Amino acid sequence: MQLSLTERKVSLSVREFAEFKIGPSDTVYTRTGHWRAELGQSWHRQLQTRAKDEYDEADFEVSISGAWLHKDWTVHLQGRIDQIVKESDTVILREIKTINASLPGREEELRADYRSYFNQLAAYHMLAKLSPDYRNATIKSELVFIDIAEGVTQVVTMGPEVQNIFQAQLECLYTFIQHRWKARGRLRRMQFRPPFAKFRRGQEQTRQSLDTLNQSGLLLFEAPTGFGKTGIILEFALNRLRDCRFDRVIYLTGKSTGQLQVIRQLKDMLKECSDFNYFQLRNRAEHAIVSPQHTCDKKGGCLRDIEERWSQAGIAPMFLYENGTIGLERIRDLGRQSGVCPYEISRAALPFAEFWACDYNYIFSPHSSGVLFNQPGFDPSQTLLVIDEAHNLPSRAADAWSCRCTLDEALAVLAELQFAGAPAPLLATFEHWIQFLDSLEPIDRLDASHEYELAEALNSLNEKLLQSRLNPENFSSSAWEKLWSYLDIKNTLEHPALENLLWVPATGCLNLACLSAASEIAATLNQFGQTVLMSATLSPTELFLASCGLEATPTQYLEAQTDWRKNAYNVAIDLRVDTRFRARHRYYHTTAQTVAVMRGFSDGPVAVFFPSYRYAESVNEQLEETHPELLLARQPRGVDLGEQNRFIEDALEHADILLLVLGSGFAESIDLLGGRVTHAVIVGPALPEVNAEQKARMEDRNHLLRAEAFRQVYQLPAIMKINQALGRLVRAPGQNASILLHCRRFAEPSYQQLLAPDYHTTTQIKSDEALLHWLDSNPTQF
Repeated sequence: MQLSLTERKVSLSVREFAEFKIGPSDTVYTRTGHWRAELGQSWHRQLQTRAKDEYDEADFEVSISGAWLHKDWTVHLQGRIDQIVKESDTVILREIKTINASLPGREEELRADYRSYFNQLAAYHMLAKLSPDYRNATIKSELVFIDIAEGVTQVVTMGPEVQNIFQAQLECLYTFIQHRWKARGRLRRMQFRPPFAKFRRGQEQTRQSLDTLNQSGLLLFEAPTGFGKTGIILEFALNRLRDCRFDRVIYLTGKSTGQLQVIRQLKDMLKECSDFNYFQLRNRAEHAIVSPQHTCDKKGGCLRDIEERWSQAGIAPMFLYENGTIGLERIRDLGRQSGVCPYEISRAALPFAEFWACDYNYIFSPHSSGVLFNQPGFDPSQTLLVIDEAHNLPSRAADAWSCRCTLDEALAVLAELQFAGAPAPLLATFEHWIQFLDSLEPIDRLDASHEYELAEALNSLNEKLLQSRLNPENFSSSAWEKLWSYLDIKNTLEHPALENLLWVPATGCLNLACLSAASEIAATLNQFGQTVLMSATLSPTELFLASCGLEATPTQYLEAQTDWRKNAYNVAIDLRVDTRFRARHRYYHTTAQTVAVMRGFSDGPVAVFFPSYRYAESVNEQLEETHPELLLARQPRGVDLGEQNRFIEDALEHADILLLVLGSGFAESIDLLGGRVTHAVIVGPALPEVNAEQKARMEDRNHLLRAEAFRQVYQLPAIMKINQALGRLVRAPGQNASILLHCRRFAEPSYQQLLAPDYHTTTQIKSDEALLHWLDSNPTQF
């Protein structure tokens, strides 16, 4: 659908028009294989042959288009009619539809169950009436239903109701596009508060610089954590909406914590504006409810009878917004009451919001992007895309294209295939696939013979899968999803622009790692009217742009000025320890003793950042043994956002030592440490694990000197995590922090130069006495 609010014009295909509705559709688009399409095409060909024998004139796949003025909107439709046959002065339009249902059936049930097919035929009927080719002919329209399994046909002829059906669908479309047009009017009148009651030094200058930049293309915005870039960019985005430069804003973050911060800030700025709609789209798992009326199964079960449930519940998504948004709990409650899948309620509400906040996956994952890109009225070229914490984008996009196959999972799928009575050829091919997985031994890169065998096995498996008639009802959700994932793996391997690595970390476990999705990132971003990539750690920008495939893209760059951060950090390098993997165990006692000493100089808890959970656990054990008087709070694993915040709040209130992991949500997304933690220890640079993927990235850079390749693959990601973590300790003028870089490697120029300028230092700790002197001579206050 292409919607021009300025010209009050909408263009769409006949199928889009026929299927358009406000709210979810109960159409289940589950993957069923080529057999269904091939069988459908076979029935089409048979009916074409029959039409040629019965009529003197018969045309097939006839293109047709036309436009209507409906009220004050121009609606343009284009499509392709299956058959047009002529009999004397009569023209018969035929649409052929294969269905999984026994025929003949009751006509009223067919009309109810396949409403969109009748909408489609009605649209073709009205287009034909507009066409000069049929101006003097009598036009009849028929739907030919075919039971795809048995080949039984049933013809349903549309009568005088055709115009009413068409007008009703036009009216449904009009309700939506008129709402979008009114939203444009509301945007022009929108009033909102500045993001801050009082602007700090540097913020006003940044606002003015943003206003002078081009209103299209790519913008890199680099500002330290705590600068207030979220509020400034929100103001920038709202101004662009009010000026009608864009129809919509999408704000992406890598973690839910960032989304919540955005929504809180936006809500505060819009306190005096109740008719601007914004929506935070959470993932499907967060929508899940326990209700006897609804079960989510990923196979289309959520959509069964959803239109009837929706209608009975009287849900109108445009009226669900209260004070500008819809909370997740309200959506979940509505799902419990109505039996409608909460996730589908969220999807139905999206088109009526001018601001979407969501995860990267909704734009960059091939499995999730359709949720946004298929929304009616969504046009990327008329959208401002904001990507927060953009330094994570290259790795997140690559992760979305990566996958893993294991022998255990394949055996579980085989058991379900056997139980479901799958055809023998598919079972035989799947058993061959299992034999291939079982033959895999750990290796950093599959050799050419194994790659050939993999490609052959996947091709054969997917060929048999696409030819087999499998009923999703006979499979668990996990098995059905995994079964079809093998087709995704094949398509990813054959993708011409992705940099992939095939390796085996353990027996029977195959990893397909996407080393770079730069081409996909660039292709996606180029669709949008303007993209803002912002972070505290975009430098070096030339490497960041290359990792996103944007090195040749014209780019604007804005760096925030934050003179108040100068001298806010008191940094020293601890030369007493070596935190490299093979040496660190010799210094657990020193690390524990150092942390305990620093607690004696701090009015609050000391934050200690580790490269891994295992490292944190080892020092935790040492502290418990040597300093039982200290209250320790070690970062928990696998907790949700609420539990993260509760852990931090409780630890800041009661603990002496916070043991956190670099690169985790606790280090990069929790903004509660600023002004409350004045002493922190960075226990070594968190270099990525040496594995097959990192080795492959090094090999891909063999045109560089080894030191530069090591810098890009290992050092940059490691120091970026440190810069992110430390940036969260000073978030406002007047805050300061004492930072101990606890590893002799930080004294090496190759590491020191990658730290943000605020963390550069010449102070070195060579003895226990020097540590005490440094702490005593540099008191840090809240």
